[in-house]
Amino acid sequence: MSRRVLYPAGVRFSDFADFQINYLNYRTGNLIPDSELWIGDELKVRINSLACKGNELDRELGVIGIFGDSAVFGSETDAWPFHLDIRGYQALLTAVEGHDFKRMHERLKELQPKVRFDAVVVCGSWHNLAYNQHDEGYWNEMFDAFCGKNHRTALCTLSAGIDEYACEHGIEDWVTRGVKGQDFAPWGWWPTSAEKTREIYTGLLRYNACVRRYCKAFGTILIDVFEAYRPADPEDLAFGYFDPCHPRPAIYPRLAAVARKALEPRLPVRSTSERGRMLPTPAAPLAKAAVAGAHLPGTKVYPLW
Repeated sequence: MSRRVLYPAGVRFSDFADFQINYLNYRTGNLIPDSELWIGDELKVRINSLACKGNELDRELGVIGIFGDSAVFGSETDAWPFHLDIRGYQALLTAVEGHDFKRMHERLKELQPKVRFDAVVVCGSWHNLAYNQHDEGYWNEMFDAFCGKNHRTALCTLSAGIDEYACEHGIEDWVTRGVKGQDFAPWGWWPTSAEKTREIYTGLLRYNACVRRYCKAFGTILIDVFEAYRPADPEDLAFGYFDPCHPRPAIYPRLAAVARKALEPRLPVRSTSERGRMLPTPAAPLAKAAVAGAHLPGTKVYPLW
């Protein structure tokens, strides 16, 4: 690891950008390769040499490329693709916070000369639901662009921590008082009103319907993560999420189980006995003399945005 950023235990950041800038290049919008972020003895983020979150690839394992935005990027060192657990395969998490479909496809083109993908999983982007290009024709064009003769392609629906109840009432009450003892945040700068909540949720339902139609028409693998966690009680649903978009680690195994069930039967059986679970293994932190001093006020950092 060529770059390691360390902060003393207990440090807090004034906002998420001050946390994110430690591993994201704001000029390019890409992750900084060969980087680790530590707070005390805790590894918070590891970016490998391919500028992907997680460990280096194991040459003995097949590669499942995961393309998306912050919803799949996950929380700190964890993310639901790291729970896939498909024998002989590993997840390469290419997702970057804030990426739309255009940036996701650019990531694929950047990585294809370096990585032999056995499967490409397109997790979609919340940034193509109500702004940027977000019509069905565009979505279908992007699905086509991710397909290829040298890899299997799977499309994911988008999961959400909101439903019709949130569309009727908005989410301001949850943001103010929390949900069952947990904080619930707005989705970035998006308003919390009922009207704007319905706008983004309607876009998500349209997108998910488009994904299902495309997969049915062309035989593309469908990973319906939207259905993985849908309790009837709106607060139970919201309890599984940091905000309308980002699932909490507690439901990562559910999302991964749906993906595994869809992917595993469509992938060639590999002879290796290794399992493809790529949860990072922390390395030893640097000496205390190299630790950066705390320089930001103490407020909560949301693990993802």
